[in-house]
Amino acid sequence: MVSKGCCRLCLAPKTECVEIWSNFGADRQKLEFKILDCVHIKVSKDDHLSPMICHACISYLNSWQSFKNRCDAAEQKQREVCIEDQSRKKGHCHQSSDPSENIIKEEPFDVENDNELDPSNFLMQGVNGGNDRLQNGSLSEGFTNM
Repeated sequence: MVSKGCCRLCLAPKTECVEIWSNFGADRQKLEFKILDCVHIKVSKDDHLSPMICHACISYLNSWQSFKNRCDAAEQKQREVCIEDQSRKKGHCHQSSDPSENIIKEEPFDVENDNELDPSNFLMQGVNGGNDRLQNGSLSEGFTNM
C-alpha cells in the first residue's frame, strides 16, 4: 500500500516533502496548477491520494514550467513573424518601430508609350454599367457624371 506521506509524483518519503496546497514557491503559483499544467495529473484534496510533493519534484515542475513558458513564447513570436511576413506578401504595409527595417525600395518606372498614362485609357468601375473604358471625355468628366 502507498503511504499518504510520500511524494504524490515520485513516491519519495515524507521527510523530503511539503503539502501540495501550501504556498510553496517563489512565483506563488499553486503547485496543484503546476502539476496539472506540466504533467497532466489533477490533484484534489478529496481524491484520498498523497497530498505531499517532494522538493525535487517541485524543482522539476519549476524547470519544466519555465521551459514550457519559453517554448510557448518562442511559438508565439514565430507566429507573429509569420503573420507579418504573410501581410507583407499580400501588399499590406507594416511599420516597424526599428527605422532600419522601414526601407522603401525604388523600382524603375516602365512605360512603353505615352498612351499608357492617358487617363481616358483607365478602366472605370460603375461607369456605363460595368468595366467600360471612359468614352468621349476626360477622367474628371467621368467622375462628375457618376
